[in-house]
Amino acid sequence: MKRLGRFFLRLVLPLLVFLLGPVGCGEKIGSVIPDMPVYIRINIANFTELSVPTGSYYFANQGYGGVIVVRDIDDSFAAYDASCPYEVSQSTIVSASGGSAVCPVCGSKFLLIQGGQLLQGPAKQMLRPYKTSFNPATGDLTVVN
Repeated sequence: MKRLGRFFLRLVLPLLVFLLGPVGCGEKIGSVIPDMPVYIRINIANFTELSVPTGSYYFANQGYGGVIVVRDIDDSFAAYDASCPYEVSQSTIVSASGGSAVCPVCGSKFLLIQGGQLLQGPAKQMLRPYKTSFNPATGDLTVVN
C-alpha cells in the first residue's frame, strides 16, 4: 500500500496538477492579448456616447491597447480590449462605431454587442473581453479584468 501511495504522490498527482493547472477560476484561456490591469469606474451620465444603444467610448491607458466600452441593445454594457488580436500591438487599435469595430491594419471586423463575436478575419479570435457591472439606479458602470 505504501508503494501505491508513493507512486500516486510522485507520478499521478503531478500529472493531474499539470493537466488541470491551466483551468483556473475565471482565467481566460487562449487570449493572445496580454493580461494588463483594467479598472474603470464612471457614471454614464457623463458620457453621452454611452447614452444610446450601440454607442461606445474608448478609454486609453487601460488594458493592453485601451478599452472600448459599448452599450448593448438591451441597455447592458460590454467592454473589450481595443488591441486587435491579429496584430497584437498596443499601437494597432480597432475603431468602434455602431456596435462593431474594425482593425485599420488587417481589416478584421468584430461585433461588440450581443455577446460579441468575430465577423471577419484574418483574426482568429474575438477581442479580449472584460467584466462589466452596471447599477441602473445610480448610473455607475465598473469595468475590470
